[in-house]
Amino acid sequence: MVVDVLTPLDQNLATTVNDGVFTRVGVDVQDVDEMAQSMSQYAERFLTRVFHEAEADFARRHPAGAARYLAGQFAAREAVLKVLGAQDAISMWRSILICNPGALSAVELRGEARRMALSLGITEIFLSVARSTNYAMAVAVADVNIPS
Repeated sequence: MVVDVLTPLDQNLATTVNDGVFTRVGVDVQDVDEMAQSMSQYAERFLTRVFHEAEADFARRHPAGAARYLAGQFAAREAVLKVLGAQDAISMWRSILICNPGALSAVELRGEARRMALSLGITEIFLSVARSTNYAMAVAVADVNIPS
């Protein structure tokens, strides 16, 4: 396995090569208290602009754990965006769905995010999300087929 040296443009993206398959890795950490502050400051507007309806509904039904949950969802999306190497993350934010938000979550890409993944040769994205009292962390790993 060979690890590419990261350039300033892709410093958030680790890429390895193994037998004609690239592996791209994205990692993100979110502060739960900062998420709670954003929820408090921007309220419903924040939920509806940043999160999918199912995520916002979960947060409304479980207010005590909402900041922790949403921090994990946010970190997961950011990790996926890093795997995609997205420069304009805002335009793709809502085209990334985090399903089954446990330790081994699933990623569903739609619209622009799906098109970008396909153009990069990404065949699958694996996602792990961890939440603690203070932080949420997500790691996204994507397999990329190299055309022969």
